[in-house]
Amino acid sequence: DFYYRDGVVTLTNVEAQHGKTKVAIEGVSRMAGGTSSVQLKRLTADNIDFDQDLLDALPRSLGSALARLGPSGYINMDGVMDLAIASDEGAVPQLEWDLRFMVVKGSLQAGLKVEHLDGEVRLVGHSDTRNLLCRGELDIASVMINDLQVTSIKGPLLIDSEQLLAGMWAERNIPNSRAPRFMTARVFGDGELALDGQLKFSPAGDFHIQTSLDHADLATIVTDLQPSVRGVTGKVSGAVNLDGTTEGVHTWRGGGQVKLTDAYLYELPALVSVLQVLSIQRPDRNAFTESNMEFRIEGDDLEFTRLDLNGDVISLKGKGRVTGRRELDLKFYTQIGHGEWQIFRPLVVLNFGADRAV
Repeated sequence: DFYYRDGVVTLTNVEAQHGKTKVAIEGVSRMAGGTSSVQLKRLTADNIDFDQDLLDALPRSLGSALARLGPSGYINMDGVMDLAIASDEGAVPQLEWDLRFMVVKGSLQAGLKVEHLDGEVRLVGHSDTRNLLCRGELDIASVMINDLQVTSIKGPLLIDSEQLLAGMWAERNIPNSRAPRFMTARVFGDGELALDGQLKFSPAGDFHIQTSLDHADLATIVTDLQPSVRGVTGKVSGAVNLDGTTEGVHTWRGGGQVKLTDAYLYELPALVSVLQVLSIQRPDRNAFTESNMEFRIEGDDLEFTRLDLNGDVISLKGKGRVTGRRELDLKFYTQIGHGEWQIFRPLVVLNFGADRAV
């Protein structure tokens, strides 16, 4: 319905449809000083399809980025929007918005498999002929990333005409605000993931991520990645810096560290009984109780520059490479004893070639 009075048009219960997307609006429109304005006090859209028509209507850099990510799923939206446009020929609308997007069974094409995405994001921002600035708050209940479940993803976003920022980088230039926050999530049981990220709206979709992980459960990690392995426990923490593009894993480059504590990796009953006499204290029957790793990322390969498996009786020190085809080329030497009680230094080198099953 449309009502006109004293230069103001009131819109109520206005509905429209584009393809499978249904839109409903309520608001007012007026003309003043050569500028037309529309205040949409209620704007809803059901089953949004990011087709080419919608992408073309967005700012070019944002539309190109969304086209590359290919969002899909059942996506709804509600919120408010104001629009103003001068009567000059070729004038660009000025927009302000406060919108909430709800996603069920969503998916993205981000260089890796992102699917079963359930949650929402709130976006508040404005755009004009020169600038686009939008701040957001992400609240994702659950998503599967390369068949790994990540839950409770929460944190700030910032979108401008050149990039999307997540985590502390999205809040670092806000005056008189609270301390910048990480993007946080839960993974591998009680594992706490913290992330800062940047995605450029470049042709290749360049990105940079720095992330840390604390208190992840090793048993859950092993169950998710290698279900046939049993009897492994421990806590995992670490950090990773990663650069690449959304064109695929082959573009990824980076590095990081991983630390394993309170671990039960393997039992050595016979060896323990032989080496008991060499230790002042009775050694733990676990072969390895902690681990420290440092690595570089080259596409889907990991190069370990440090790979330490530490135990009360025996420790292994090594380095090597794990390929994306799960082929191993690792070299170790042994150390008997632990810390100040170590008895003697390297005895043997172990080579696990890429053609060997480990």
